[in-house]
Amino acid sequence: MEFLLCDYRDIPTTEKYDRIVSVGFMEHVGRFNFRTLYSVAEKVLVDDGIFLLHTMGNNRPDMPSTIKWFDTYIFPNSEMPPFVRLLADSEGLFYVEDIHTFGADYEKTLKAWEDNFDAGWPQIKDKYGERFYRIWKTYLQTSQGVLGARLYNVYQIVFSKKGIQGGYQSVR
Repeated sequence: MEFLLCDYRDIPTTEKYDRIVSVGFMEHVGRFNFRTLYSVAEKVLVDDGIFLLHTMGNNRPDMPSTIKWFDTYIFPNSEMPPFVRLLADSEGLFYVEDIHTFGADYEKTLKAWEDNFDAGWPQIKDKYGERFYRIWKTYLQTSQGVLGARLYNVYQIVFSKKGIQGGYQSVR
């Protein structure tokens, strides 16, 4: 098994991979680079390989692709792309094998993170201070809220180059 730690645009296109996994990355690539990311993935994926894309996104293309407060305090220049954008930029490069959404489950994950953050806060509060605490509490609670309200979601899309012979078997 090989893992690369590099800019996706620097992956040698002479190398081929059976699997490509992108988790929590698309939000930081920027919408104008989606097609570039997909093109690189398509070039380095073997013909019967699988590309798994996991990302947060919004449920409606007319919604803002970022929450201004998140952009200012948590993830500068991030975007939570609309689902349709994720698919549109992959057209002609990939076949969609599977789509899974689990924003409601991720809301529970964020709640667990908040609980762990609160439990550990006494040990780190002197180092990080009250401002840091308020920012992260706001981030964790807002994220839970937008997922609970179904404004945003967590998407997992499985792509292949030409369609998996016999069909893709999803494991959930």
